[in-house]
Amino acid sequence: MSSRSERRGEAAGRSELPNHPFVLRHVRHNFTSLVVDPACYMLGMGFLDPATVLPALMSRLGAAPWELGLVVAVLNFGWTVSALIGAHAIHGQPYHKRYLVLWNVVSRAGILFIPPALLLYGADRPDLARWTIIAALILFGLTKGLTITSWYDVIAKTIPPKIRGRFFGTQSTAVSAAGLVSSLLVLAILRSDRLAFPGNFALLSLLAFVGLMLSLAALAAIREPAGPEVADRGDLIAYVRRIRPLLREHPGVGRLVVARLLLDAGALALPFYAGYAEKSLGQPLAMVGVYAIVKSLARVVSGIAWGTLSDRRGPALTFRLAGAVAVLPPLLALAAPAAPWLLVLTFALMGVAEAGIWSGYGTRIVGAVDETDRPLALGIANVGLAPIALYGLIGGWLVGVASFATVFALAALVVVTGVLLATAWDRSSRTAATVH
Repeated sequence: MSSRSERRGEAAGRSELPNHPFVLRHVRHNFTSLVVDPACYMLGMGFLDPATVLPALMSRLGAAPWELGLVVAVLNFGWTVSALIGAHAIHGQPYHKRYLVLWNVVSRAGILFIPPALLLYGADRPDLARWTIIAALILFGLTKGLTITSWYDVIAKTIPPKIRGRFFGTQSTAVSAAGLVSSLLVLAILRSDRLAFPGNFALLSLLAFVGLMLSLAALAAIREPAGPEVADRGDLIAYVRRIRPLLREHPGVGRLVVARLLLDAGALALPFYAGYAEKSLGQPLAMVGVYAIVKSLARVVSGIAWGTLSDRRGPALTFRLAGAVAVLPPLLALAAPAAPWLLVLTFALMGVAEAGIWSGYGTRIVGAVDETDRPLALGIANVGLAPIALYGLIGGWLVGVASFATVFALAALVVVTGVLLATAWDRSSRTAATVH
């Protein structure tokens, strides 16, 4: 039943791939695999969380603010800039899983560079350790970016539209629960008297690699249906030339990307909350783990709720409401000097906002165009998010020349702008649909 010939046969003559008998027969299996995959991914990456663990690690290696911003920028860079190359590689190919698994093997192997770098150089040559880690993250980020389009496209091929809100909501909850587990372990490891620096962070990075390998196993278990096959998709230059016509035909894709760019402006401040808590508010290192736990727990609690709202009231509303929540964390951080406990609420609302933005955006972007144009649209969307890679650098520069407060205020202002634009564009789209 699961042979390629049977999958292609069932695909023939169908206009909506997620309604194929093969897809419906395996929807439970694929739903589970595609939830376990990012959950294990987050279990691993929670040990190197860019909002908590990585800032603390880089600080102990003597990183300047701009170097800390560079680390976060590198993690974002690969997810965006190389996505269009990945879209071209899979466009018109009936199967994507082999490509997806292969490049994830390359990407995740790079994490193995971090534990030996810390153990060998962390104490005596922190500068060498610091830049070895950055180099390893470049390998991780760039190769990971090659797979993001194929990952989203596999979701669109295997998860029917009527349950995508719940899928992304469940995915967010599972990811957050895994993040909570890793946060508890981070807290225990950083508090342990038996593990001193750099051994404690070397152990965290090794655990990160284990989680990523479990994620890879879930990816390999996906039962992928055949998609549409295009004999000649052209070279990469010709492929890029198709971007403008697609955006003219589907203006909602470009608008959604711009809105996501603005709502994600909280990333300006993301790498610096932990340093702000420790350096400006005098909070102990162990609070890094507490903040990570609170953030993960908030995502666990809110993920399925956001997904249910998306299925019942539409992903556009979910996206806007989550953006409104995203305004609050930097504002609360500004008030934290008077009440340091507000930083706990800051991380909680950060988690709620991230879950909602993930559910709303994911549901909208995989359904923005038909399956023939979807890889290109997904590639455009991810390349369009490339400026997010600069947020950490901009934030680091602003902390250096101004203050933490400047970064928090700017982040709140940009997110507010995103909420207002998303609301106006959705209203315009509804009006246009009514007219036509």
